Amino acid sequence: MKVKIGNRSYDATEKPIAIILTDQDKKNIQNMHNNCTMYAIFPDDWGSKEEMQAWLKKHKD
Repeated sequence: MKVKIGNRSYDATEKPIAIILTDQDKKNIQNMHNNCTMYAIFPDDWGSKEEMQAWLKKHKD
């Protein structure tokens, strides 16, 4: 598992990672398509959908 926070990625093979999920996060992940490998959440004022997708792709490992 890898986690991206800001512009830094962390790998669980190198550092312990804990993700604290809300009930809504659990529902969203449960309903993800099998082909999906990333789940992200952004602040309401973060930017456009295109900016969010670009951020995700920038550091996709």
